[in-house]
Amino acid sequence: MTGVGRGRFRRVNGTLYVTSNPGQFGFSGIEEYAVGSGVPAPVTRPAGVNVGTCGDLWLSEATTRLFTRCGSVLRASSSSTDDLSSAGVLPRPSAVALLLRHVSDSTVAGEISAVASADDPFVFSPPDDRTLRRWAADGLALRESLPFPTETIGGALFRWQGRFVFYRSDGTERYVLMQLETAAGALQDFGFVTF
Repeated sequence: MTGVGRGRFRRVNGTLYVTSNPGQFGFSGIEEYAVGSGVPAPVTRPAGVNVGTCGDLWLSEATTRLFTRCGSVLRASSSSTDDLSSAGVLPRPSAVALLLRHVSDSTVAGEISAVASADDPFVFSPPDDRTLRRWAADGLALRESLPFPTETIGGALFRWQGRFVFYRSDGTERYVLMQLETAAGALQDFGFVTF
């Protein structure tokens, strides 16, 4: 592995999924390690299995799926034939590049939420912190895309940028940690929004 790695640990079967981060749209695969014995041992994938992540990944609450930065959904399984196989792609409007900054899902709510890029058509490298997007966990249908608020300071307009999204334990609310653009120069530039 080269570059800055991102890792997610699946305790059920002692598997560590690691990706490198070559850049926003650069290709980065997933390396998998079995750590049950206490020493990481690389898991060999069948020929032809190479999964792109766009540099980051998140494990679902039930630890049965992985979500990639570019919106792919993969199976996380103890079965070598199922593990890292495609479980779909998070839908987006046509001609819109989707990048995810942070992903969370709720088994109780039956949905997935992400801090993600906005609906800017034909933008090759969109900011990844402009909207909260929600999808159904079953079928991955897009439920909602909500832009984050803006703030006017000294006559200039500044954007709130999403950093993390989390669910309330009963799945009824989503909490987004946001930060005001640094150019605003605000002393209190962090806040929580409930959706």
